[in-house]
This record gives sequence, C-alpha cells and structure tokens, in this order.
Amino acid sequence: MLPRLRQMAINHRQDHLWKNLSDLELLQSAGLIGEDCEYPDTPGVYKLSSR
Repeated sequence: MLPRLRQMAINHRQDHLWKNLSDLELLQSAGLIGEDCEYPDTPGVYKLSSR
C-alpha cells in the first residue's frame, strides 16, 4: 500500500518529500506513527496518532 501512496504523491508533485523516504519515515512524516509515550524506553513500540 505504501508504494502506491508514495507514487500517487510523486505523481501529484515530482519533488514530494515522500519520494526519498523509507516506509517508516513516510509514516512518521504523515503523523501516523510515533513513539509511545507510555513506553518511551522500549524501541519499536509505536501507536497510531490520534490526529
């Protein structure tokens, strides 16, 4: 799904930020994931943003 979303963004704007981001960076830049405040010392623990 992410490759398709990335391509849609690039088709809309050739210099879109998502063009050169990893999947994790893309999700973070979109505000969809971030560090879990309840477990800040646990690497790899994420939650969905409430945006």
